[in-house]
Amino acid sequence: MNNSKLLSLGIGDAFDWLDQVVAGLTPVQYAYQPDGSANPISKLHAHTLASADFWMNLMAIGKPMVWMTFSENVGLPSNWIEMWKFDGQIKLQDMQEYASKLRDCLANVEALDDASLERELSAPFFGPRDVAFVLRLAGMQCAIHTGEISAAKGLQGLQGLSLLLLLFYLSF
Repeated sequence: MNNSKLLSLGIGDAFDWLDQVVAGLTPVQYAYQPDGSANPISKLHAHTLASADFWMNLMAIGKPMVWMTFSENVGLPSNWIEMWKFDGQIKLQDMQEYASKLRDCLANVEALDDASLERELSAPFFGPRDVAFVLRLAGMQCAIHTGEISAAKGLQGLQGLSLLLLLFYLSF
């Protein structure tokens, strides 16, 4: 197995876990605003996917973010960072469609050769890094925020990560 295939599989696995955690939420559960400074699942989900899009497509592959056309079609802010201030409804079905479009982009990750993965770029917040770093970051950010979304579900009395997924995490 080559390096780009392994990175693609890791990001794909992170998308799978995220999909499992948000699956079956009702619109009320998805939009629930917890007390304090915690964020609703809908905004966490949008942020998680858009962040992966940013690191994977814009930074690593050098293509426009899928968010740019997707957001326009579903009535979300064109600047994904503005999601935190967005007061409109974010629909789970729309975010699941966005996730599917991001999965389609994994073929671009798999097409990278080792020289492309070693190409240096300037990663916001991190400085000079290589393409492989930002691709790992895309997957890690999905995994980290999947845990945060699981905690937000727990605030509503819902199960976050499945027992099987928890056992997987604990095996490391």
